[in-house]
Amino acid sequence: MKDLSKIWIIGSNYAILSLPIITYSVQPHWRNKIRANEVEHRFTASFKSTVEIFQSFECEYKTMEEAKKGCEHHLQKLMDYLFLKLENVVEFRLAE
Repeated sequence: MKDLSKIWIIGSNYAILSLPIITYSVQPHWRNKIRANEVEHRFTASFKSTVEIFQSFECEYKTMEEAKKGCEHHLQKLMDYLFLKLENVVEFRLAE
């Protein structure tokens, strides 16, 4: 998978990665409002997909960067799964 850093939509406290089959969202955890100590603040990552996904997904991270990396790791696992399932159905050829 290529570098996805250029297609993340980054806001002041959120990040969104939107692709045709899946969308990831990273935002501050709702419990941050009740945590006075900012060191304890976390980010929540979530996804919505048009594909049935049987991959686990850790959704709470210490930083936005860690959450984005978690989303990208999940996307890589999804792509590996899809290509494995399509292996016997689709013939993949490199461009000549």
